[in-house]
Order: sequence, then C-alpha cells, then structure tokens
Amino acid sequence: MDEIYEKVFETLFSEFPVSWIYRYDERDHYYEYYDIPSSVIRDNLREVRNYIVFKVSKIKSVRVRSDAKLYLISNYANMVLHPVLLSNRLRDKGLPFNKQFFDDIQDDIDKIFKEAEELSKKEENEISSHTIVKAINNTWTELYSTVRISWSENKL
Repeated sequence: MDEIYEKVFETLFSEFPVSWIYRYDERDHYYEYYDIPSSVIRDNLREVRNYIVFKVSKIKSVRVRSDAKLYLISNYANMVLHPVLLSNRLRDKGLPFNKQFFDDIQDDIDKIFKEAEELSKKEENEISSHTIVKAINNTWTELYSTVRISWSENKL
C-alpha cells in the first residue's frame, strides 16, 4: 500500500468516532429524533476501536494495514451498531449496551482477525480491507453480531 494512503487510513481510523461521522450540521437530527445521545454512539465506537487496536497489537505473524482497521470499524458502525440502535428504539427496547453486547462484539472481532490472519498467511502476508471482507464472509455464520440483525421479519 502507498505510504500516503496508509497514513490517511490510519488517521481516519484513529479519529473515527469523533471526526467525520459525528460532525452534524444543525439540520441533521437523525439520532436525536430517536433519542440516542451522540455520546453513547461515540463512546461505543471508541471502545470498539480500542479493542481493534488491542487485537492488532497481538498479531505478530503478519502486518495489519490501516485500511483493514478502518473497514472493520466502519462496517461495525454502519452495519451493526446503527441498525441495532435504531431498530431497538423503533421497537421501544432501549439501548442494547450491556456486558454481553460488548463480549459478543469482541468475540466477533477475534474470529474475524483469526480468519484474516490465516488467509493472509496463504496470500499476501498482510491483512488488508479485502482480507477482512473475506474473513467476514468465511465466519459469517459464527458471528454473534449477525444474530442481532434479523434478516427476516419480527425476529429481533
């Protein structure tokens, strides 16, 4: 990966919860409409981002590119966190944050990185965003977060 892009992706990942998703203008009341404080979302994403950083620090056999980390946190935010938050609000279930929720997310991250590490050893010897996509696909049926989003009616 080009060094400039590596730095760009690393910056976007490190600033993810604060910088480019939660700078709304005054007309954007999407989360406020559903009574979800932006601090709740920001804190949750920060905790997940910190876990990704921790997990990456434990991987010694291959290099983890910054685009892989950014893809994982972006995917989590847009395909797990926001849909779960909004659907729970629409169903009057309250916020889903509890120890089990975070344990499930951490377990999913562990499974994804374990699979990505194995894939990268066979291929490019680094974990890229493309490797993360493949790892998610390969572990899909084992991920707890896929259970939280019902792909058919009235199951959540």
